[in-house]
Amino acid sequence: MANLGFNFDQKDYEDYEDFKIVVLPKGEHKAFIGNSEVKQNKKGTGMLLVLDFAIISDNPNYEGVVIKDFLNIQHANKTAENIGRQKLATIQRKAGFMETLVDSAQLHGRPIILKIDIEKDNEGKERNKIAGYKSKTETQEIKKPDVLW
Repeated sequence: MANLGFNFDQKDYEDYEDFKIVVLPKGEHKAFIGNSEVKQNKKGTGMLLVLDFAIISDNPNYEGVVIKDFLNIQHANKTAENIGRQKLATIQRKAGFMETLVDSAQLHGRPIILKIDIEKDNEGKERNKIAGYKSKTETQEIKKPDVLW
C-alpha cells in the first residue's frame, strides 16, 4: 500500500483514452524476455505461463512494444498442454537456457528473435501473434535496454 500524500477524487478527471495499440509488421523482430507470471486460464481447466517479450528496434514506434505469449503449461486437455510445453521448450532453447527450468524468471533478460504474424481479433482489428522463435546468431547484436520493467 502506498499513501498518495493527498486526497484523489477520480470524479475530477475525464477518462484517459490515448491508449494506442501498436501492430508490428510481419517478420522477425529482436526481443528480450521480460516479465512472466503463472495464472489460471479463464475456464479454470489449467495453468498458463504468460511471457512478456520486449521488442528491441531502431524504429522508435516499435522500441519497447510488449508482445505477450500464453502457454498452457498444465491443462485438462493433454494436447493443449503438450503444445504449450513444446513452445516453452523451444523458447528455452532459442533463448540459450539449456538447464532445467524451475522458475520462469530464469528466462528474464534473455535475447530471442520472434517471428511475428498479424491476425484479426473478434472485432476485425489487427493484432500481432507470435508465429515462432529463433536464436540470435553470433552476427546479430541485440542490445539489452537499460530497463526492461
